[in-house]
Amino acid sequence: MAADVRYIGVQVSIFYHNADVHVFDQDQMTDVVLGKYLPPVLFDGPDGYPVRAMISEHGNSQIIVTSSSISLNASFSPRWQQQSELGRQYVGERVGLLFGIVSGLRATALIYAGTTVETRITSTLDDSDIARAIEDVYGGRFGDRLTDLAVKASEVVDGNDYRNVTVHNFRSFAAGPQAPPQIKLENATASERGVGVSVDYNSRYGYNEGRNAPVTPEDVSRIIDGAFSASAEMSRRVAERLT
Repeated sequence: MAADVRYIGVQVSIFYHNADVHVFDQDQMTDVVLGKYLPPVLFDGPDGYPVRAMISEHGNSQIIVTSSSISLNASFSPRWQQQSELGRQYVGERVGLLFGIVSGLRATALIYAGTTVETRITSTLDDSDIARAIEDVYGGRFGDRLTDLAVKASEVVDGNDYRNVTVHNFRSFAAGPQAPPQIKLENATASERGVGVSVDYNSRYGYNEGRNAPVTPEDVSRIIDGAFSASAEMSRRVAERLT
């Protein structure tokens, strides 16, 4: 029996040129997100450029708006982690909302979009056996005494999209009273271990190659579907090897 797959979170992003974060005033943006997100907050980002951020009323997602992109970041509750279709529906229902915000930013051009889906498959195997399971997925050997392994593969899909898949082992540790730099993370004391799968599906290849494909709500929905489909396939392959 395959190990359980948990869908941890997803990010949906739309990229554009030269948007004016200030031009979309507070009241106007609040009207767009009313009933789903709290009023946006304006602050300076690490690069000094303005950022608008808003968090959902239930605290499970946030929208970040900058001069070059808008991103929806969602993390899933334990119940939703077991039901990928709920997460897919959740972000899909907010695509129109993202475009509603972008339409008020006076961006000169929408250039590409992307979706990242993160899953985790926990295991009772030890670190070397988990690494061997990752090797088995790719049909290769990367060493004899591995304790950590990460493999990234990128493909071009339909001459327009990148499908980037990263598979890596992980360990989680229970919080304790230690503080940096005294923290000790002994492998044997990990509270959870297994494999993480990250799928980044985006249309940047077409943009890089000058194809100038339109970025529409339908296009973003297609990219979301591609990300969830690739995530489900790779997560299934990993889970079958972690029994």
